Amino acid sequence: MPKDNFTYLSGYSQYPFLIPKINLRFTIRELDIEVVNEMYIERVNKGTQKIVLKGIDIKLVSIHLGNRKLKETEYKENNEDLEIVTPAEKRFKVTIVGIINPYKNTSLEGLYFSNGLIVSQCEAEGFRRITYHPDRPDILSEFTVTIQTNKNAYKTILCNGNLIEEKILTTGEKRSIWHDPFPKPSYLFALVAGNLAEVKDKYIKSNGKEISIRVHVEPKDIAYTEHAIR
Repeated sequence: MPKDNFTYLSGYSQYPFLIPKINLRFTIRELDIEVVNEMYIERVNKGTQKIVLKGIDIKLVSIHLGNRKLKETEYKENNEDLEIVTPAEKRFKVTIVGIINPYKNTSLEGLYFSNGLIVSQCEAEGFRRITYHPDRPDILSEFTVTIQTNKNAYKTILCNGNLIEEKILTTGEKRSIWHDPFPKPSYLFALVAGNLAEVKDKYIKSNGKEISIRVHVEPKDIAYTEHAIR
């Protein structure tokens, strides 16, 4: 095997599981973020007993297989790897709760705080700083993402896909739900929370369908959006 930092095609092997669907829930708090990761997993290789996930700087709170909370003897953390003993079923659900701290993250990967914004950078292997996941480009998933925060802390909440719900809860928190119907690799995941200005416009297609255009920028950069809209 090569002793450098390169990954060679000759060393590629198929991941023994598929993850066709992921539900993520982010609770953005003053000092950290709770991430609940619900993965619907399908076994490809019948002989594989463990699923190995990648994670960096994540405080692991709990792991559930289906509705059952795992004991510490049923999983193992080793450097960046989280190994979980899987059930015999072809399809199963793994739910992992973790805590991350974007305010102290200086790696410029995963979720980090910059100029008053919480922003993401997942390419090429930054998603493992957000939650435990294979973090491989050949694992494609349909994402549904719920983001919850204090309504006065961050006016703008953005994520991949379509905004399907946005509301103020009785607790005073703001919740938005985003759904991306197109399966994508983890390195394309994107999230932004902050106080941004919104520039709106619309485009009419040849068949008469109206397309909404929204550009979010820092208020000082509004003047630079006109050319982008055109």
